Amino acid sequence: MSAYYEVTMDVDSSIAEEWVEYMRSEHIPEVMQTGVFISCQFLRIIEPTKEGLECFRITYEAKSLSVIQDYRAELSPELQRKHNARYGEYAKGSRREMIGEFGITFPEQA
Repeated sequence: MSAYYEVTMDVDSSIAEEWVEYMRSEHIPEVMQTGVFISCQFLRIIEPTKEGLECFRITYEAKSLSVIQDYRAELSPELQRKHNARYGEYAKGSRREMIGEFGITFPEQA
């Protein structure tokens, strides 16, 4: 059963594009290089909007909840410290852990 670690970020609009590039080129590659996660999805939230903020959701997939919990205890604090040292109050996040219940895949429409 897959498990997911989701980070939702509210980023000041004045630095949002720089932050996205940092996430693309540095932070997410560092997270993925830990070997904990098997995939990552990075999404910009379009609706609802928050005045002065760009909002994002990053979802990492792992093979089990226990590896996510180990990551959060042992590896995540240093990665978050580096992120917060760079962006501080300009990028605030919340985190949660989830497990998959079921999924549905539809054949492609012609």
